[in-house]
Amino acid sequence: MKIPEEKYRSDPHYHLLVDSMVSAIEQAQFTPSEMREAAVFACYLHESRRPMRYFTDITPDRLNPPGMDLPKQSPKAPHAPPP
Repeated sequence: MKIPEEKYRSDPHYHLLVDSMVSAIEQAQFTPSEMREAAVFACYLHESRRPMRYFTDITPDRLNPPGMDLPKQSPKAPHAPPP
């Protein structure tokens, strides 16, 4: 993972975002604390708008990955009636 200075030098979109934020601070539109708060809130909004993903894809290869010798499943016994 690159440190922020490396991303700033190598990623034009990241560079533009940082420059925009610095400009807003320098024009006294927002304080650095407000910028941090807004960035965290933007992340929260993004996460809250994403659909929930449930990973329930259980296939035989996921149940018994290579290198793991799990016992074979025995036939299920019939369920006893409730007491």
